[in-house]
Amino acid sequence: MNNPIPDLNRVIMDISGSESFFKNQMYEEVQKLNENYNNDLEYQRNINELIDDLKGSATSTLEKNVNHKKKQQDIQEYYHKQYEQQIFIIKLLIFFAFIAMMGCLLFNYGWISVYLLTFYLGFVFSVGFVVVFYYLWDLSLREKTIFDEYKFETYLPPKSKENIKRTSWKLHELYDNKILC
Repeated sequence: MNNPIPDLNRVIMDISGSESFFKNQMYEEVQKLNENYNNDLEYQRNINELIDDLKGSATSTLEKNVNHKKKQQDIQEYYHKQYEQQIFIIKLLIFFAFIAMMGCLLFNYGWISVYLLTFYLGFVFSVGFVVVFYYLWDLSLREKTIFDEYKFETYLPPKSKENIKRTSWKLHELYDNKILC
């Protein structure tokens, strides 16, 4: 925007040479224009401040909503993957039960002997036990917030200095008692 003050000053200089009635009237008009201009600048500044405030609060509200929705989505994804893993484990149990039942049916029809059924069921149950508990162990090692990540803290030694002191004290005691040489 152009600065109207130099234009207003030029008008005032032009008016100063004319008659006093018109001069006073023109001077009052120029004063009103100047006041209106200053008021407009003040209103524009206030409106810009309000818009900035609204943008800031709207932006933070939008960010909160987006973060909340992302958290909800992450939670849904975690439980979906956990339920899929649990359903897979149940399917494994059903599969191994079905395989064991097939051996029992073969025994019932007389196609296999008791010794072969015993060996067959022992093999099926041992393989089933290892496979099912492998997946249960895998499920228990998963992080509580991100399903695809594992928590390996159970395999790490404790980090506190007190535990280190206790361990070294026990080793010294064992060494002094000639248990460790």
